[in-house]
Amino acid sequence: LFCEEETLQGDNQWYCSKCKAHVDATKKIDLWMLPPILIIHLKRFKFSVTGHRSKIERPICYPLSDWNLSKMKKSEGGVFPLYDLYAVSHHHGTVSGGHYTAHAKNRFDREWYDFNDSQCRKVDKEKKMFGYGSSAYCLFYNRVDRHHDATQERTTTIHRQSISRPELWPHLQRDTVTKWKSTRVALDYKEM
Repeated sequence: LFCEEETLQGDNQWYCSKCKAHVDATKKIDLWMLPPILIIHLKRFKFSVTGHRSKIERPICYPLSDWNLSKMKKSEGGVFPLYDLYAVSHHHGTVSGGHYTAHAKNRFDREWYDFNDSQCRKVDKEKKMFGYGSSAYCLFYNRVDRHHDATQERTTTIHRQSISRPELWPHLQRDTVTKWKSTRVALDYKEM
């Protein structure tokens, strides 16, 4: 994940609304809380000031399971940030023309499938070199819940966010979330 400080200068200067001018600046992205579903969008296309577009073909490695983001998270407490990959969106081709495909893991048979237009095939992830390549465009991760008993069993839960389940909202993923009860939530829609 890109969490390093970046200097904005030259054509990338930041516009200061106080100064009414473009100025050199720094920006940094930090992770404070992590959601049940984490979607990583990879920067695969670049655009120059002159309008030239090109595709970034750099191969990357990405984890398939047990992606531990605890060192990336700046806040204390909350749920343990361990993620498993469940889908990858791919872009094949150039910036002016290409084709999108996907790989997704079936949560019932735990097998990987290749989706290409109207075709769906089971894939051998060892032969496909899962976790490495230059076509990955979006990575979809599901947080893994670990049981703190003698078995240390892991389960992947499919979380559905809704108004009636605020304990699943990413910005409420705190230690105190255990005291929330879904039935206790009452929203006044007149105020919205």
